[in-house]
Amino acid sequence: MQISIEQINLNAQRSFQAYEYDFASQDQMFHAHDEFELATVVGTGGLLYCGAETTLFSSGDIFLFGRRLPHRFIRQPGESTARVIQFRMDAFGEGFFGLPENLPIRTLLDRSAQGLAFPFASTQAAGRLAAVIQADTSRRIPELLLLLAELSESAGRGEAVSLSPGGVVIRSRGVDEERLSRLQDFIESEYAGNATLDAAAETLALTRTSFCRYVKRVTGRTFTELVNDYRLTAAAMMLRDSGAGTLSVAAVSGDAGFGSLSHFNSRFKERFGITPKEYRETAAAGEVNKKLDLITIN
Repeated sequence: MQISIEQINLNAQRSFQAYEYDFASQDQMFHAHDEFELATVVGTGGLLYCGAETTLFSSGDIFLFGRRLPHRFIRQPGESTARVIQFRMDAFGEGFFGLPENLPIRTLLDRSAQGLAFPFASTQAAGRLAAVIQADTSRRIPELLLLLAELSESAGRGEAVSLSPGGVVIRSRGVDEERLSRLQDFIESEYAGNATLDAAAETLALTRTSFCRYVKRVTGRTFTELVNDYRLTAAAMMLRDSGAGTLSVAAVSGDAGFGSLSHFNSRFKERFGITPKEYRETAAAGEVNKKLDLITIN
């Protein structure tokens, strides 16, 4: 999984771009770009990488990614559509977001450096995101500003969840970009088995000590925290999507790479606030608090 520094082509005919595509048929790369991005996936949920964090997402959740913050949605089986808006700080003119009236939106954009999720976004906000994409050229700017205003109000009510509190910003192509890509690849492919520190260090061609320093410097987390984060997210997705009784909690624990069921139960409750069994029961009843899916390990 190579991080792509995406080049977004804006021209005299548009100050930002807004589009949708068939998400179910396309794999998204782990990528970053100079623009802010608003995104949602409508249809099926799945798994999201943001910075150094791994979380679940549900259909209709709205996300705001800051500039050069790497992210990737992992698609799940089923029909789904991705809706995306990408814009620069000066999309509405130099200094526009510095106006006093726009301070709440500017604060929202500053916070997006960590990535923001809006799991309780209103139906109206989701409708506005779609409206930006569908609107005629003259209506796109007002619709986007209204959407940003609504999301800033939501954030002001404490409804925005930070996705990557430590922040991971890809500043340019180079060694860090390549290593972070290889680290993500390693965790994704080995989390259920041989995801050892020594194996990961060898994959990145670093000594054990240098590897530990590198991971802490770039992600703000230890390697063990990154692996456990992925394992817990994968386990939650299995519990949420497999239906009541399809897989036992013990089977999910083993499939997610936990050698001890008691350790899995303890770590799961530590992160999500409820046991795996309780999570499955509430998910089956359609009662899972969506915000639980987006809690990250501090």
